Amino acid sequence: MRRVIFRWIYVLELNKVRGSTSAIAVIGTTTTPWCIKKKIVTSDLSDMSRLLLAKKLAESHILPHWDDERRAQIHTGVPVSVYDCDTNDEYAMDFKRWKNGAYVFIKKWIPNFVKRRDLKLGDEIGIYWDIHNSRFNFSVLTELRWSNFYFQFFLYENLLVRIGKQVTLFNF
Repeated sequence: MRRVIFRWIYVLELNKVRGSTSAIAVIGTTTTPWCIKKKIVTSDLSDMSRLLLAKKLAESHILPHWDDERRAQIHTGVPVSVYDCDTNDEYAMDFKRWKNGAYVFIKKWIPNFVKRRDLKLGDEIGIYWDIHNSRFNFSVLTELRWSNFYFQFFLYENLLVRIGKQVTLFNF
């Protein structure tokens, strides 16, 4: 099995205080907070308005951070806030455990996330429990839209050419 190393490009503006702006690109591997990554499947887009999470992921990345009172309510549904890190919007949902052991976000998943963010089959989202704010953080990690990918690659490539750096964005 090959490991894929993701490289991120950060652009930093320096010397803004003195009036001049210069940009540098910092390239390196990073770890991401998105411990729960999920590809959108057909059932996540259905009229049932719910997002299903695997039992193993919820029990290893969410429940250990919750107190006993919150864990006791999981079968009836725990009211939670879900913060969209990409748009700075926050929504109220319920997080629940079904009888079959699966975990699910319910209440307005379709209007608040699928329709608003135009999620499509195959898009990858990231979720994690923010222990400092007692809420879920959500982000769309990858969208299966090739034009978007090429546009972003074009911007990064031009930025690096302007500052005299030649970089491979992906290593396999």
